[in-house]
Amino acid sequence: MLGKIPAAGRGFKGLVSYLLRGPAAKTRNTAHSGKQPSNETTERQNATRNRVLFIATENLLTNDAEKAVRIMRATANRSRRCKAPVYHLVISWRKEDRPDFATMRAIVDETCKDMGMEGLQRVAIGHDDTRHRHVHVVVNRIHPETGKAWNRRQDWVRLENVLARLAPCYGYEPVMGRHNSPEQFKDAPAKAPDREYQLARRTGAPTPMMKWPRARVMAERANLAALFHQSRSWEDVHNRLAALGYRLEAKGAGLVIRDATSELKLSLVSKEARLNLLQKRFAAAFTPAPLLPALRVEPIIPRGAKAITIDPAPSARPEPPTDPVPTHHAPDIEPITTADDDEDHSPRRRRTRRR
Repeated sequence: MLGKIPAAGRGFKGLVSYLLRGPAAKTRNTAHSGKQPSNETTERQNATRNRVLFIATENLLTNDAEKAVRIMRATANRSRRCKAPVYHLVISWRKEDRPDFATMRAIVDETCKDMGMEGLQRVAIGHDDTRHRHVHVVVNRIHPETGKAWNRRQDWVRLENVLARLAPCYGYEPVMGRHNSPEQFKDAPAKAPDREYQLARRTGAPTPMMKWPRARVMAERANLAALFHQSRSWEDVHNRLAALGYRLEAKGAGLVIRDATSELKLSLVSKEARLNLLQKRFAAAFTPAPLLPALRVEPIIPRGAKAITIDPAPSARPEPPTDPVPTHHAPDIEPITTADDDEDHSPRRRRTRRR
């Protein structure tokens, strides 16, 4: 079992409506376009319509999700201090695991109890519209009796620990993570936040890079801090980082240090290594350095597949010999050469290498 805590927003109605019916915009556009929907559109609408496995409410006076939303909103309005009463978590199973309604309901109940949400109002909606059966849980953080907001501090740690504990009890394989088994992940790179993956998917940007592990940050922080302290210009910074195999790039409102596979926020190096402070000290705005040559990634050949030999680029092919090859012995084997990566600026070829 795997847990996820996506951004919930501030409205119960919009979230529950999406979980029940899917994206409303697609259905509305198809209905008013005046054209016959394609087979693909019809299949997607049918999958959206049949996506709900079950609906279960807790600490509410009704089993109707539409009425439950209005009750949860009325309860949330009792608190003037809490501006984000909507809480959303997802529990999913492996594609080979097919839990029934009773099992999914029991796991949701125990998860909410261990996370301290036992007395809160919630709506659980099970889905079977993907390869992995999963359940969405929409929780009202405002307690219906006390009016106090549930504290979500360290909620991801609590969710990961409780799912790892419950999985063997129901016959599932637990998913190890950084919080329930930190000894296995202390030296491993961390994944980028989910919001970066969603932004890259919407904008078509490259997949976000991994983050440096904590052990690596602690080991290299002092050297990197000294590097920025001794540098006198942006060019000096780029040259010093290039000697270590790193490069400095802009990201968002700050800077990151990157290698071939991962990155580190510059603000984690030292208090002096900040974009605004460096620009003031160098008396110049940040100017990026030319990108370092990307590391060559060998293609992964599936088991049983035949290897494909790619001819080298025309510029890298050796010239044919001027003298005829003697017929009394075999010619020497030509070495395989490829074009220099620095000279390849084709986005299609670079995208193929990354795969």
